[in-house]
Amino acid sequence: MSTVRPQDPIVLGDVSAMPLPSGRRWIANRLPTAAGQAALCAVLADLLIYAIAAFAWQVPNGFPMLNAFSIVVAASLGALLAGAGLAVLLHVTRRAIPLFQGAAAVITLFSLGGPLQAMAGAMPGVPAASTATGITMIVMHVITGVILTGVLSIAGRRPRETP
Repeated sequence: MSTVRPQDPIVLGDVSAMPLPSGRRWIANRLPTAAGQAALCAVLADLLIYAIAAFAWQVPNGFPMLNAFSIVVAASLGALLAGAGLAVLLHVTRRAIPLFQGAAAVITLFSLGGPLQAMAGAMPGVPAASTATGITMIVMHVITGVILTGVLSIAGRRPRETP
């Protein structure tokens, strides 16, 4: 029977994880700030898109689930969950950033199911969203995914060691 020593890599499928060295405290220092910055950027971008769509195409056109409050809550929760997910990946694997980016792309694509259901009128008790409202929601989902992925990917990179 072999025992795993702290310096040995732990292999999880094709993902290799090393025990955390003490120099990884930067994760706890940088990620919460980056998640907050990503949330702020995503909320501001989504509210700008919402304002433009409201002015140009009268969005939400009677669709009750799209309003400023829901935009702030959804983007903020997305940033919180994305930051937590990246923190877990940074603690578990050396390839955290590519794995995070792939997962974020898939989750962003899955999130488009909500706007597509709204446009199809498939949400029980809620009137169907207009095409302009649906397209606005799709654009906001994609922009939020791109902002969260970009900001958190940059923050998740290991800091350069100074000589």
